[in-house]
Amino acid sequence: MSGDRSESVIKLGLIGAGRWGKNYIKTIQRVENAQLCWLASQNSADAWLAPAGCQFTTQWRDMLSDRHLNGIIIATPPALHVEMAYAAVKVGLGVMVEKPLSLSLEEALSLNDVVAKYKGCVFVDHTYLFHPAYRKLKEIVPDRDRLVKVRSVGGNWGPFRSGFPVLWDWGAHDVAMCLDFFGQYPASIEAQCIEANEIDGEEGGLYSMRLTFDDRGWADITVGNLMKEKTRLFEVHFENAVLVMDDTADEKSKLKFRHSDKLSEESSIPVESELPLDCVVREFSTALRSHSDNFDSLWLGVNVVKILTQVQKEMKISKLQKKSAYEY
Repeated sequence: MSGDRSESVIKLGLIGAGRWGKNYIKTIQRVENAQLCWLASQNSADAWLAPAGCQFTTQWRDMLSDRHLNGIIIATPPALHVEMAYAAVKVGLGVMVEKPLSLSLEEALSLNDVVAKYKGCVFVDHTYLFHPAYRKLKEIVPDRDRLVKVRSVGGNWGPFRSGFPVLWDWGAHDVAMCLDFFGQYPASIEAQCIEANEIDGEEGGLYSMRLTFDDRGWADITVGNLMKEKTRLFEVHFENAVLVMDDTADEKSKLKFRHSDKLSEESSIPVESELPLDCVVREFSTALRSHSDNFDSLWLGVNVVKILTQVQKEMKISKLQKKSAYEY
C-alpha cells in the first residue's frame, strides 16, 4: 500500500448503507484507531448516516482516488462484491467483503488470481468465525475425546428477499465454520432440499448438507428461512461429550459442555463478551496496518462459494430426477 497513507489511524471507506452497512458504521466508531472516512450509497438520503468528518457519495468509485484511504468494506448485495473488490485491490486498497464472497465460482476464482497478482489483502466477513464462543470452542477441542461429528444449524422465519438465494444467505456461515473447524476441504458433499415454499412472492427454503472430511468426521448442516424461530447452533460431538455454541442463548450460556450420558446436565464455559463484528473490523484494521498479504480468509471464502455451487447443482439434479420419475 502507498506509503503516504496513515500508519496510526486506519482510514476506511464503506460501500453500502443497508442493515449490515449501518452495523459497520456503528462498529467502526467503537474500534480503536479505525476511522470511517467515506460512505457510499446509491440512495442520497443515506447521507445523514455519515459521521462527522466522513465524506458521502452516491458513486462508490469516488473513494478509490483518496490516497489517504487504507481499505474499504463492501456491504452490498453479493452480485456486486467482486467488481468492487477488483477495483479496490488494483489501486492498492485492502478489502473486507460481506459473505458470501460471490454467487459465482468463476468470479471468486478470478478475484483470487487478481489478489495474488497485486499482493492484496482481502478479508471475507464470515462473522461467526470471529465469535468469541466459536473461538473458545476451537481452543478447547484438543482437550476433549475423539471427534465424531459436527452439527451446525442456522436459520429463522425469513428474511424473504429477491436477488439473494436462501442457500447462500444462510449456508455461507455454516459452511465457513465447518471448513475452518476441520481445516480441510471435504472429501464428499451431499445435499437435499427439505422444504421449499414461496412466501409473499419470494423464495423460502430449508436445506440440509453433509460434508465428510476423510477420517476426521463429518458435518451435518441444516439452514434456511423457514424455521419457526431464530436458531444458530454449532455442536461438536465426541465419543462421550458434546460442546455446544448457541448464539441465541444469553451471554453466560453461549458455550456449553455436557456428557453424552447426562444430556440434562450441562455447564457453561466463560467466553469474552466482544461483539463478533467488532473483532472483524479490529483484525481487518490490524492486517492493514501490518500490510498483511495473508490469503487464508480469501481462500476460505472461495471454498465456501465452491461448496455452495456444488450443493446448488446437486439439488437441481435431484429436482430433475424427481421430475423425470413423475413424467416417466
